[in-house]
Amino acid sequence: MTFVFEYFMFLLCVATIVIAIIIVVGFIGSMVARRTTHRDSEGQLEVKHLNDFYDHLKGAVSGASLMPKDAKKVVKEKKKEREKRSKQQIVEAKVASKSSEEQEPKAPTVLEDDSKSMEGDLDSPAEEVKEEQQERKKNVFVIGFKGDLQATRVNNLRYEVSAILTHARKNDEVVVRVKSPGGVVHSYGHVASQLLRVKKAGIKLTVAIDEVAASGGYMVAVVADQIIAAPFALVGSIGVVAEIPNFNRLLKKYDVDYEVLTAGKYKRTLSIFGENTDTAREKFLQEIEDIHLQFQEFVKEHREIVDLDIVATGESWYGERAKAINLIDDIQTSDEYIMQACEEADVFELKWRLPKKQWNDLLNEGLESMMAVINWVRGRIR
Repeated sequence: MTFVFEYFMFLLCVATIVIAIIIVVGFIGSMVARRTTHRDSEGQLEVKHLNDFYDHLKGAVSGASLMPKDAKKVVKEKKKEREKRSKQQIVEAKVASKSSEEQEPKAPTVLEDDSKSMEGDLDSPAEEVKEEQQERKKNVFVIGFKGDLQATRVNNLRYEVSAILTHARKNDEVVVRVKSPGGVVHSYGHVASQLLRVKKAGIKLTVAIDEVAASGGYMVAVVADQIIAAPFALVGSIGVVAEIPNFNRLLKKYDVDYEVLTAGKYKRTLSIFGENTDTAREKFLQEIEDIHLQFQEFVKEHREIVDLDIVATGESWYGERAKAINLIDDIQTSDEYIMQACEEADVFELKWRLPKKQWNDLLNEGLESMMAVINWVRGRIR
């Protein structure tokens, strides 16, 4: 028995030395990480030009079906198109900077030759700026929101919307791919408020539903100027649900008391472990019905064409059925809509990427687990 005790004490000493080394290394590593990655602590924005992406797909298919000589010609033509587009984007950037500056009117320059005066007018920067403004392509910005119960990706959406609003203009458009079965009311209200920023800026907002946007998901979709959905996308579920298990009878069976102390008549209505009363149930039901009423008011405010008596029953509908009762505007997949937009606009997909966990964070998590094991071993030895 003495040998076993000494052996465990030896293990504890070794473990203590190892832990001390890990703490020192982890501290040094965290200091280095703070100096090198503090700028990206929130994440980073990725932007993809979808016009080029679809052109690449088209080129890959056509290149495989063409003869080598024809394929080379296509590659050269595509190269020229890209060069032309890049020049056009540079011109547009210059136009944007010129139009943002307030220029004071200048006195006209008197020239001896009328023909020279006309040439000067035609070639003036102001005319070039005006002409380029008329030819400027519309921009379409594509972002996505995949919702869970707590709408945890709302921060990604916040940064994406903020990035768009720094560049978008009145004739541009924002397309949001929404996929969510719903979740907590206040979290999805926050998501919807982020998309409302786009509408308040006077920019067209389109929501595309490929699979599901129900309950809180539809709360997000309904703020759009236009809602499109795939043929079998599930939408609706304008209702509120709360499911609460109760273990009070189980606790009573084993003579376990559970007490909840509150200040305020309705601070706690229904309880998981306490004994629930009819009065508490009635109050909780009133709260749910009030949330449902607010949900209906929100839907009606942003989509006046719906009949709440039909759609606010908590039911869900697919594709054409949803269109028939004005929950959506058109049957179309997001890919179809975006590819059509590429024919007449510059389309950009934005994604906010959260930073990956640093190695020192993983080290700290491993250290916590190791300490838990050591404490368990020490408890066994005693």
